[in-house]
Amino acid sequence: MISSKNEVSGPGKEGFLSRVNFMNVEAEKIINIGIVGGGLLARDVLEKTYSDYRKKDVRAKIIAIADNDLTSPGVAKARELGLKVTGDYRDFFLPVFDIHLIMVLTPEREVFKEILATKPDHIRVLAYHVFDMFWRATNVEEKRLRSQTEEFETIFNAIQDTIVVITPEREIVEVNEAFLNTMGYGRDEVIGRKCHEIFQNFAEPCKRGDFVCPLEEVIKNRQTNQQILTRVDHKGRIRYIEVSMFPIWGIKGKFPSLLRSAGT
Repeated sequence: MISSKNEVSGPGKEGFLSRVNFMNVEAEKIINIGIVGGGLLARDVLEKTYSDYRKKDVRAKIIAIADNDLTSPGVAKARELGLKVTGDYRDFFLPVFDIHLIMVLTPEREVFKEILATKPDHIRVLAYHVFDMFWRATNVEEKRLRSQTEEFETIFNAIQDTIVVITPEREIVEVNEAFLNTMGYGRDEVIGRKCHEIFQNFAEPCKRGDFVCPLEEVIKNRQTNQQILTRVDHKGRIRYIEVSMFPIWGIKGKFPSLLRSAGT
């Protein structure tokens, strides 16, 4: 039950949620959100959304949570994230909180009715059953995408050829297990590194002699490139490899990444 204890802990980090389009506010104004209810649902919402709050196109932020149980899991998570915490949701009505939207994350109907009856006109309320319906739908989609991702990773890692996904900026963003086993690296040693750092042990892009970079050829000609090249393994030894590089086509004909398959 949500009571009227008047206990507030100080402000901390601000966080962003997804856009709220149904409120009549200026395009550039940030919508401040307060959560009522500090149970498992509140904790789940904060855990799954807080990492996206800083995206520049997000125009809403959760800044506070209210629950009479200040040891509840949602309140504990809010404290961890540096959000404001109060034992009385009516604190959200005060100018110091500057709340525009209250999300009711407790199923207690009396709490929802009391908020509607006592809130200032400028504060909107999102009912528990409405939020819960959309949240459940989101979780179903999340589970579907997670299942697809796991299926892809299983297939990707079952391929015996060494495969690495590289951006046009030469950054390695994905590799399969065959690549790691062949090259003798751990995953955290290659992800985020430049391809010339891993394949040639060079700090700068490959520009020596008559060397033709297959990545640059794919970008220039917009088609697959195959070459026999040398590489330097993790022990500094020279190896000959057959490289096939394929563009991965994205939106509007652009290729955000390239697939490199190498046989040693």
